[in-house]
Amino acid sequence: MSLTFANFVRAIIFRKEDQRNLSYTQYKRILLTGQLSLISFAVVLMYAVFDLAFGIYYTWSYQLACGVIIALGWYLNRLGYHTVGSLILGIGINLTVMVFSSLEQVSTGLYMFYMTTAVGAYAVFGYEGRKKAMFIAALSIACFLIMVFVPFEILPRHSYSETYIRANLIFNFLISLIACVTIIHFMLAIHQRSESILMEDEQKLLMQNRELTKINSELDKFVYSTSHDLRAPLSSVRGLIQLLERETNPDEFKLYLGLMKNRVDNLDKFITDISDYSRNSRTEVTQTPVQVKECIGQVLDSLRFYPGSERVQMQVNVPEDLSIVSDPMRLQLVIGNLVSNAFKYYDSAKAEHYLKISANVHDSELDLTFSDNGIGIVPERLSRVFDMFFQAHEKSVGSGLGLYIVKETMEKLGGSIRAQSAQGVGSTFIMSLPLIPERAASGDAGSPKMP
Repeated sequence: MSLTFANFVRAIIFRKEDQRNLSYTQYKRILLTGQLSLISFAVVLMYAVFDLAFGIYYTWSYQLACGVIIALGWYLNRLGYHTVGSLILGIGINLTVMVFSSLEQVSTGLYMFYMTTAVGAYAVFGYEGRKKAMFIAALSIACFLIMVFVPFEILPRHSYSETYIRANLIFNFLISLIACVTIIHFMLAIHQRSESILMEDEQKLLMQNRELTKINSELDKFVYSTSHDLRAPLSSVRGLIQLLERETNPDEFKLYLGLMKNRVDNLDKFITDISDYSRNSRTEVTQTPVQVKECIGQVLDSLRFYPGSERVQMQVNVPEDLSIVSDPMRLQLVIGNLVSNAFKYYDSAKAEHYLKISANVHDSELDLTFSDNGIGIVPERLSRVFDMFFQAHEKSVGSGLGLYIVKETMEKLGGSIRAQSAQGVGSTFIMSLPLIPERAASGDAGSPKMP
């Protein structure tokens, strides 16, 4: 009921097309001016009924004139002329109170409307319109002083009964109180809104500062490690070239060429990791329906000639119809890193080597698990496997960027990844992804198919 009444009041104060084009402060100030106009108009109407109830008929023409002035202020405010409408409303109320003060005794408390008008002017015009507010407040003070110190009778003064005076006092007090509460509520709402915006901005700045600190730290480490890791294979290749220039033995020649090819392959993998890192950091996340098993199949197909792939038996336990809304490129990047690590770090001491990929859907999330029986990771190094340039094994030949890129990519996808491992037993990596990311949930990206 209250919501319906509030909508009705807003429909009286605003034109429908204007509400969307106003700032919050403009909206609230126009709303306040409109509310004060409606309260003032209601006061004039109630005064007319009040006087008629006590048999007073000669004031209706002045009350009608007051109602017209208030209606004009309301209408101009509704048309978008907020300043002009508020000035007319403030001046009209002050002069109306002054006129009726010549008719009534001070004990009716009519002067209380001067305070309401002065306070309301500052709320309506705000700090940027303080000169206009000061003018209305000064006019209220001037009218009050004239009422107190200058004897004048715009209307003939009458003697009223004690009942009329007491009822009039209560009426004036209640209306002034309602108007003041409305004004104070408006000012508190503006203040609370400003505080909320400031707190949100402060939190955003803190998050941005933390992110910048992290980026700067990672950038320093990235530049240092990258320059070292790029120079190392180049220096090795340069040394091998020098050896080749003096070598005449064909067998040694082939050995050096194989070593050079290995260094070039390492350099190419490192450059690919850098490219993946840059692409993940700078490109926007796309959100399209992805068939999970098909995506895994594409990755496995692209890695069929990867060193060590022929030794590892693949077991994919993923429903054919399982799909999620995600970024296919980033999803393939994560899966590719995890699969290639299983190929790279198989345990040569074991007779059989495997990588099991399984899916589990729960609570609008997909857990994609990669379990192998490779060499595993020692406990003291497990917590750092997702750090930039960290290498968990002595036999590591990569850049140390792979799992770091995996973690960053998962965060971009709105998911997470965690690792479990035991040395000599194997490793398990669990990708947790939303079936439908928050941004896609409100769009037309489609719905996931559940197994």
